[in-house]
Amino acid sequence: MDCIKAQIAKELAAGNIGSNRECPYHPCHFTGQNCSFCYCPFYPCEDPDLGYSVKDRRGRDVWSCEDCLFIHRNVVAAFTMQKAKELGLEAGDPRFRTEILPEAKKRFFRMGRAIMVVGATSDAGKSVTVAAICRILHRRGYIVAPFKSQNMSLNSKVTPKGAEIAMIQVLQAQAAGLKNANEHMNPILMKPKGNSISQVIVEGKPVGDFTASDYYSVFIPGEGTEAVRRNVGFLKKRCDYVVMEGAGSPAEINIYDREIANMKAAEIADADCILVVNVKWGGSFAYALGTVKLIPEEDRERIKGIILNNIEGRTDSFRRGAEQLEDLCGIPVIGIIPHLDVALPSEDSEAFRSGGSRGHGSAVIAVIKFPRIANFTDIDPLCAEDATVIFAETPR
Repeated sequence: MDCIKAQIAKELAAGNIGSNRECPYHPCHFTGQNCSFCYCPFYPCEDPDLGYSVKDRRGRDVWSCEDCLFIHRNVVAAFTMQKAKELGLEAGDPRFRTEILPEAKKRFFRMGRAIMVVGATSDAGKSVTVAAICRILHRRGYIVAPFKSQNMSLNSKVTPKGAEIAMIQVLQAQAAGLKNANEHMNPILMKPKGNSISQVIVEGKPVGDFTASDYYSVFIPGEGTEAVRRNVGFLKKRCDYVVMEGAGSPAEINIYDREIANMKAAEIADADCILVVNVKWGGSFAYALGTVKLIPEEDRERIKGIILNNIEGRTDSFRRGAEQLEDLCGIPVIGIIPHLDVALPSEDSEAFRSGGSRGHGSAVIAVIKFPRIANFTDIDPLCAEDATVIFAETPR
């Protein structure tokens, strides 16, 4: 504690410095953070909204605030610095915790809001839409985190804390300006192992293999639902916005009462939803209207907007259809998005649904498109070369 007090004494003497871009660790949490207090003067606050207890190497309880962003908000840092000056506080003074923290929390602590992006189909563009919204909100000065309650993907990443989560949540976290993704952003990761068996990873750690039947009848009603509730709540306490991503379609009526990837997750997080439709598949208006009509009325009210995504050619040709869609379902079309060549890793083989090719280079490379292709991000470097990559389903 003596070294912490010494560091806080230096920080109090330096005053409100804002973002310290000269620090080799900047930004250690998020772009634009206030670095005035690298060592928090409230430590150990023991406030469950801001931190939690962990075990050290000797099995003793230690207060951890590694995921807390509160002191790094500009308003909180400036308020703390000013109050410390007014009260004449020195590092280690208990009044940081007993007087300044309660007042700062009362003034500036708010539970974040949740927004959810659901798709009329798989590969509708949910992941990129979430990344875009994360970046838009981040640029407006908000602290933002992505979230996907349940992700089935073989493309995963290991976080700095050793937790395994889906690759796309790592990319979305980068779009949100966050230095490090964490296991709270993807509490449930499923890695397929066969026809009906998947390895289930909860908060970055494997918990076992489940058949589809056991997953929905045993895991979802118990640990699955609780993991979603626990982790989306964790992020809402630390961020202004949590931008959630659904999985597949929110209108899978055969499992509607048992799934936690779409509208149930939206209910838990109290999230307004945006429905994204991939126009490239054809039948986009039917996809959109059918999805809305199949969702029960109490959940349908959460859908506040529709995005018509991935349009080849002129987008203005969809304006009249968008107006008719609004009349039919009573939900505004808030975006008509043209096709963009976005070089981001795909989550699953639905990305190969339309076959085709990638790139326009002189060397032609055929990749066999197996019915259950895995580890397909291995071919991504080929797409960055002077090559045309063709996904071949037949020898011809």
